[in-house]
Amino acid sequence: MPLSLESLTSRGVKLSEHSSYGIGGMADYFAAPSSNEELFYLLEQAARNSIAYSLFGLGANIIFPDFPEKGRLYITLKNLFEMRAEKNRLFLSGGVPMSFLALCGALTQREGLSFTHLLPGTIGAGVYMNARCYDSEMSMILSRISYSRGGEKPWELMYLQPGECCFEYKKSIFQSKNWIILGIEIEIPESSERNVALIRKIFEKMKRESVRFSNLKNFYRFFHTAARHITDRRYFPYFNMIENDRKEKRHFDYPSCGSVFKNNRALGEPTGSVIDRLGLKGMSKGGAMISPYHGNIIINKNRAKAGDVIYLIETISERIYKYCGIMPEREVIISS
Repeated sequence: MPLSLESLTSRGVKLSEHSSYGIGGMADYFAAPSSNEELFYLLEQAARNSIAYSLFGLGANIIFPDFPEKGRLYITLKNLFEMRAEKNRLFLSGGVPMSFLALCGALTQREGLSFTHLLPGTIGAGVYMNARCYDSEMSMILSRISYSRGGEKPWELMYLQPGECCFEYKKSIFQSKNWIILGIEIEIPESSERNVALIRKIFEKMKRESVRFSNLKNFYRFFHTAARHITDRRYFPYFNMIENDRKEKRHFDYPSCGSVFKNNRALGEPTGSVIDRLGLKGMSKGGAMISPYHGNIIINKNRAKAGDVIYLIETISERIYKYCGIMPEREVIISS
């Protein structure tokens, strides 16, 4: 069947259902391509017909507008769901949740992947922002990145080595380019057929349930349960530490985007600690609140609007700047 905009797009879709914040109004046009071919077609048609568009993954680090721009096409990449295991290399497409990497690491004894356990968002978004947690980051684990870029040439599959991606603290070349991350390759040790089969089994179940992962409680429930498949006791302490840390911060109790601001060494301490020092924890606006449990998290406590969260973000920024003369850098993306 030939591709068409009509077959690939839906009308009147609630963006709040595709956001870990549970925030966002009705999109005029919405698409969830399930292949590179469908994605490239959408992008080419958008360019040909002068259609403005926004790309995102699970919506785990984004604030959608209460009143989306009329005529804008919102494209989620979370249906780009593919896995290939070849000898000592594993390919995962950009729509796969980052947390799956931790399971792959524990089941193949590949060191360095455990930091992604319970880390919301897709692999593509993780590469885009060089996701970092517990002193580890995405740039440390990659062998190759597949991506595409438009411009004068049609969208096509291309590749980059990690050293070509200008990775820094929560930064990458993709933040300054009109490029799309399509997948990653990582090195893995040879593993038993049983473990490879188990990885495939978890992947297929994850694929069936992935539509629900923009909701943080559903996300947590799946990966908390999937971690029970790990039998190698060496990974238990690290996974338990992450579980306990997330629970202490009440990370999955309310809709949120996790950390709102990046840390800045010039502050001399984590941004969340500065927010605590300024006595801002618990401050609210409408249905949004600066989390009482962690200053760098703003939660949707009761049907918050995008404007409520943005007000608190701006308030925190102004207070920190007044306190120490440094403007904190946002980690969360405010979408058009």
